[in-house]
Amino acid sequence: MLKHPCMSPRRVIIALIALSAACAANSPPDETTGSPSASSPSASNDNDTPDAATPLWTSDAAPLSFPTADGGPLSDCASGAGSFIYVISDANDLYTFDPTQFPSAAAFTLVGPVTCDASGVNSMAVDRSATAWVNFNDGAIYKVTTTAPVTCTPTSFVAGQGGFTGVLGMGFAVDAPGGNTETLFVSDNAGPGGTCNASSPGPSCTGKGLGTIDLSSMTLTPRGAYTGAAVGFNAELTGTGDGRLFGFFTTTPASYGPIDTATGATSTPAPTSIPSVNAATGGYAFSFWGGDFYFYTAPKNKTVVTHLASATGATTASPQLTFTIVGAGVSTCAPTTAPVK
Repeated sequence: MLKHPCMSPRRVIIALIALSAACAANSPPDETTGSPSASSPSASNDNDTPDAATPLWTSDAAPLSFPTADGGPLSDCASGAGSFIYVISDANDLYTFDPTQFPSAAAFTLVGPVTCDASGVNSMAVDRSATAWVNFNDGAIYKVTTTAPVTCTPTSFVAGQGGFTGVLGMGFAVDAPGGNTETLFVSDNAGPGGTCNASSPGPSCTGKGLGTIDLSSMTLTPRGAYTGAAVGFNAELTGTGDGRLFGFFTTTPASYGPIDTATGATSTPAPTSIPSVNAATGGYAFSFWGGDFYFYTAPKNKTVVTHLASATGATTASPQLTFTIVGAGVSTCAPTTAPVK
């Protein structure tokens, strides 16, 4: 959901070496997007992708477990809201991503262009009505439909509230297991891998951590700084239908883990390092679906999607796509365990 600053205000700067759902390159990447015109983009022949089935668990954290059913009732979910992950490219094209077809490039279907704001997409989150809340590089947030034709509705959000950067990490999570109300969580982007060039947090390079946005007033309220190994860093966010929130942190190497939704704390358990995912250049994004995680990184300027199986820690990487994903969002209507085939 974030882009390397060398390519745009939200490009990732750190060398996220990682993986297995939420930037530090010294030279700008090729801006050629290669955005596909067909509904099923083809994969490139570039083989610079992480090894498949690479064990990820390099910290003391154990593989994550999830309930055996969705956390919230589905009666309020829009048709198909939980069927897809939605992604946006740096060419501002919206796609559906069907995880059941991963790692095939046919998993991606072009919906249409997102023409709300000329500054370019920074991040997005998707609610239970399958509406995307899209943050642009100038700090504006628009509501965007996820079916064709794509339409935009401006919100009253004012960038800079609570001292947070205008570019944000974003993700919804339900307020309680078994419920269907949800909250839009955001992450400040002032730390390494965001609006500063340093590789570690410091006096002028420290992210403020977690916040929320009230969708009725579009007021941003800080919740608290990240803690432990993630303190001062930025994150992309993804949430679940059972009330969990996770961050993909811009640490070196990159890491991911649960976030306390009340305080922003990230110490228990500590984030898990994911050194198999390379996000040194290009866009990066993060989503949860079916009990597992998907990381979107662009080591050679076009996105590689890496699937992390929560039960085992094994990772599988897709072939390189023909476009660069800079935002990913998934509804809390999405399944919390893998669908039965």
